[in-house]
Amino acid sequence: RMLCLTYDDGPGPDLTPRVLGVLKRHDARATFFLLGVRAEYQPGLVDRAVASGHEIGCHSARHLNGWKTTPARAREDVEAGYHMLERWIAPGSRFRPPYGKLSLGQYLALRKRRAPINWWTLDSGDTKSRLPAAESIWASVRRGAGGVVLMHDMDREHDHAARAEYVLQLTDLLLTRSKESGIRPATLSELFAGEPS
Repeated sequence: RMLCLTYDDGPGPDLTPRVLGVLKRHDARATFFLLGVRAEYQPGLVDRAVASGHEIGCHSARHLNGWKTTPARAREDVEAGYHMLERWIAPGSRFRPPYGKLSLGQYLALRKRRAPINWWTLDSGDTKSRLPAAESIWASVRRGAGGVVLMHDMDREHDHAARAEYVLQLTDLLLTRSKESGIRPATLSELFAGEPS
């Protein structure tokens, strides 16, 4: 009965502060999987997220797909991401593979770091060509009595306003309904607390 809201590909100078505002209104903490190149451009936003008690994880430096690039480049992207985020995360902090794709080279680099690898149980659909109904995502959370929801807090080049509003509305809806249903918001580390390494 736990709900983990996770946000990938940020921080975005427009959307991330607004997401942080919604989370603050609900007194909820989330997990942000950041891209190193974006964090370097928005260090103040990362500082704000950390100060608000949110968990920071690595999503690589440049979001290379481990299945569509050379093993060496994919591994370098992982290592560069941790290096760019070292101000905010430990060497073995959580990692989410870009596109959910993990190559052997990436896996071995993460294994060496003893970094937990995290996917999701529910995709919000905020990157799909047609946005799903927010209520359908809540219905899936309710059926599963919680879950790990994938959302994105980067500023998009196309259709940003509509997709940003969807992420904000979905965040608000999930937190409101979960509170009414006795499902507790949590970071991934809280979810996996006590899990053997």
